[in-house]
Amino acid sequence: MNPQLTNMAPRGSYRRFILVGMLNSVIFYLFWFAIIFALAEVSRGETIAWSLAWILGSLIAHFTHRMWTFDSRRNVIKTTTGTYVVYIVGLIGSTLTYDLLRNYLDSANLVFLITMALWGLIDWWLLRKLVFLYSDNETDDDLIGANEGRVQQPQPSAP
Repeated sequence: MNPQLTNMAPRGSYRRFILVGMLNSVIFYLFWFAIIFALAEVSRGETIAWSLAWILGSLIAHFTHRMWTFDSRRNVIKTTTGTYVVYIVGLIGSTLTYDLLRNYLDSANLVFLITMALWGLIDWWLLRKLVFLYSDNETDDDLIGANEGRVQQPQPSAP
């Protein structure tokens, strides 16, 4: 990744999560918007569309965050499984949040933004701490070395 971007938004940071999440959010929004039209005649179609778009968007989000936000060194089966546990919690929580806010706010787009912001922060923290086990001590150089088959040797501490 671009060194300036790495300095501005270090790997594992909430800033990088937001940058990658913007791409994921556009994809999620397009899924949501298309499904709303497909379910236009269905009772609670917007909420169902939210749930279906969340599921589709979550699969894409896992791989984009694995590649660009955190790292791809962890076992893909474990990170995919862990991500889906986090996203199931997020699906339930965000769907309830969306449905609740929709009862009070007229703008579906505003409800979308509020719900995405709230659950984006929760998801980032859960993915960082519980799924990718990300540490602030890891660097992009560690990731590059691991992905190229090089293992970074621990540096002896100064006396």
